[in-house]
Amino acid sequence: TIKELTPDLCCFGSISFLFRYRLSPGSSVVDIGTGGGLPGIPIAILFPEMTLTLVDSIQKKIMAVSDILSRMGLKNARAVPGRAEELALREEFGRSADYVIARAVAPVKDMIKWGKPFLRPDGVGKIADDGTIQPGSIILLKGGELTGEIEDAKIKLKPRWIGSFPVLFNGIEETDLVDKKIIIINP
Repeated sequence: TIKELTPDLCCFGSISFLFRYRLSPGSSVVDIGTGGGLPGIPIAILFPEMTLTLVDSIQKKIMAVSDILSRMGLKNARAVPGRAEELALREEFGRSADYVIARAVAPVKDMIKWGKPFLRPDGVGKIADDGTIQPGSIILLKGGELTGEIEDAKIKLKPRWIGSFPVLFNGIEETDLVDKKIIIINP
């Protein structure tokens, strides 16, 4: 399980939220701004029952990610070139995902605007008592001081709920991760 892995095996924290939280089995995930495939590729490896769409606006990155997916035989993930805000308007992508995930891509308000159209309308978007992030959530992995970004998003977009949580690993001092946060949003 994910809790048995050590942080150095987890692509430098790109899937750090999985040490504390879980996603619903069999979910559909859109990774916006995947870059080199993080966190989408590690999630596809760890959870073969999930389907992942890895999105990036830079064709060269998507070509590299497609090659990685092919070489690794990851049939549950696909790399798609394009801007998230445009892809979400297409019938095949819009309102089709349980989760949207992004790692250090854009301000919180932009991620809500870009991510919300991908999510199915019946999502709950909260954290269950067992630590499962409910479908309908946008999950952001960000660093730095985020209070202003979160408040700005609350004022301008009025999401139903936003939670900010520290990234914690067993065996690593919390002070080493003080500026790393997991932001979970029910848009």
